[in-house]
Amino acid sequence: MAIDINKLSSGTAGLQPARRAVTQQSKPEGSSAQAAAKGDEVKLTQEAQQLQRAEKVMQETPEVNSSKVEALKQAISEGRYHVDPDKLAANLSRFESELTGE
Repeated sequence: MAIDINKLSSGTAGLQPARRAVTQQSKPEGSSAQAAAKGDEVKLTQEAQQLQRAEKVMQETPEVNSSKVEALKQAISEGRYHVDPDKLAANLSRFESELTGE
């Protein structure tokens, strides 16, 4: 919904009645508000659950092996490192399965 700011009066005077209406509607009314508070629940979206799983996997992953990284860098710079496309595809597929929990 678009708001035409050119028709608003100066200041926030035009917003005051709306604030009062919201305030009056949001006031708790005795025990019914307490009963509603006890029934509150939170549901995470599928994306949030996926992010939680990814975070858990990352926390369980060991620290970086600096000597292995240096050896790989050296092999790449010397042209001795070759990528196996089948192995790479399998690893990517496994990684994605772990993220989605499938």
